[in-house]
Amino acid sequence: MIPEFDLPLVILRTNRKKTVSIEVTPLNVKVSAPKRLSNRVITDFITERSRWIEKTVRLQLEQPKQKTRTWSDGEMFAYLGQDYPLRIKKEIRSVVDIDDGHLDVEIPRETLKFEEKQTVKSLIAAWYKQKASETLITRSFDWSKLLKVEPASIRIKEYKSQWGSCSVSGIISYDWRIIMAPIEVVDYLVVHELAHLLEHNHSQKYWRHVETIIPDFREQQAWLKLNARTLNI
Repeated sequence: MIPEFDLPLVILRTNRKKTVSIEVTPLNVKVSAPKRLSNRVITDFITERSRWIEKTVRLQLEQPKQKTRTWSDGEMFAYLGQDYPLRIKKEIRSVVDIDDGHLDVEIPRETLKFEEKQTVKSLIAAWYKQKASETLITRSFDWSKLLKVEPASIRIKEYKSQWGSCSVSGIISYDWRIIMAPIEVVDYLVVHELAHLLEHNHSQKYWRHVETIIPDFREQQAWLKLNARTLNI
């Protein structure tokens, strides 16, 4: 019988996996397993690791929760690990920039009152995605030279339960919200995905590649797990 946890258990079967792996996210406990494995083997694997899963689920549930946004002056927004108070201005054109320790959002003067919050939200989201694209592509290029790999392409997406991926064809994808995290965490994610171009698994050999570039990767990994829910708008 499969143990029950305080987060939903999701079992994914795929031909891409050679071993069973478990990932605890803010949304669920995700178990990935090869299609050839029997239900009994997968159940035994989950049961053997149930104490670790329960502990990790508890840590996930204790994470700081995302605050409800008001989209008003003074509200704090994170960018590369620093918090900036929002400052809304009505100007001729739409502009978002960091200036004088603030996240300045300029919206058109003709914007109606009931449209202001949605306008501010859309502009900030677009700004984050642009900054994520610029930063992640640059950092991927820099770190790929050290790892001696070359991704087929870099894509910026929005995931529900992961921060990035590396396809078997070499396409690297990142969640744009990682741009809110400190640059050390951004670099960890970049190296994490690039290293999959060398080892498309999470074997010891794979983690050695990561550790060669990011010696303190466990600290960045722990920060990301603890603060995952706060990286959102």
